[in-house]
Amino acid sequence: MDRQGFIKNAAFYQLQAIVRGALEGVGIIHKQAERKERIEKANRSRSKLDKVAKSTLDIIQSSSSVDPSEKEELVGEVEDLKEQAEESVEAEREARKAIESMNLLGAVSAFMSHESSMILDNAQELVRHWKSIPTEERDEKTQEVVEKTESTIEDYKQHLGYAENFMKGLSEGDETEELNPKMQVKHVVNRFESYTKRRSITVENTIDFSLEGPTMNVAVYSGVVTNLFTNAIKAVSEDAAPEEGNKIRFEAENTPDYHKLRVIDNGSGISEDEKDKMFDPLYSTTNVEGPGSIGAGLGLYIVKNVVGTQGGEIELVEPPEPYETAFEVRYPR
Repeated sequence: MDRQGFIKNAAFYQLQAIVRGALEGVGIIHKQAERKERIEKANRSRSKLDKVAKSTLDIIQSSSSVDPSEKEELVGEVEDLKEQAEESVEAEREARKAIESMNLLGAVSAFMSHESSMILDNAQELVRHWKSIPTEERDEKTQEVVEKTESTIEDYKQHLGYAENFMKGLSEGDETEELNPKMQVKHVVNRFESYTKRRSITVENTIDFSLEGPTMNVAVYSGVVTNLFTNAIKAVSEDAAPEEGNKIRFEAENTPDYHKLRVIDNGSGISEDEKDKMFDPLYSTTNVEGPGSIGAGLGLYIVKNVVGTQGGEIELVEPPEPYETAFEVRYPR
């Protein structure tokens, strides 16, 4: 029985699944209604634009007070504006498709997070059972397994918490807000602190607290930071630590046009051959275990596409001494 007085039996889990399914269904219907309303609004705006452009062109063409050469120039400018507006609508449509794809990924991942929570509960129950055995009756191997399992559970809880928050953010679609880059990086670093401490990895967050972040979906910003951070962790774990130790560094700055975020490490580096392939799907730059286990080869590919939906870009840049690798993400301001 849990603290609310529910008996956790087969009927309880069935009720839980029904309620969860009903809530998710309501959420999907709500999102569909919102999407339909946005599409209808966009179509009305486009229709209005077409009418205004046509009316403007008719006025210019029929005017007797405008010089023919000026008419040609004005007509060209109106048609250019109309073409730019249509390109903007198309770009918005493509971005929305990408966000909807992420929402679909979020729905699948939310289900997996729920199932993972049940696995986690079972693992914790198993540890509690192991620990109920008197210490003097445990053999050395059992004690070692208990301690390792407890540590793994703590790591897993952190990763699961991140996944749930990230997918919740994706489900919010194009909702945006101002964010603090230093605090977003700090949250991510704290989430993996037990992992980096065990591997003696020094993480430096040099971002100024007063630095303003871009206005965007916070979950997307955090997700990109997390992906690049876990890549850096795996990179510094690949080889023996250099004399100065394994290090990862975060930097950020604002220029008139961009918010720039850099994730830098002194790991194994990326070869010239890998630089041409690292953003390809199913290609991994590391072969070691780290947060998220062995690279599936989708991390950088997904990061590039997600950053692209925000109108941004990512590239490998020259790292400062004594670092080996630096990824720079640029979001428009």
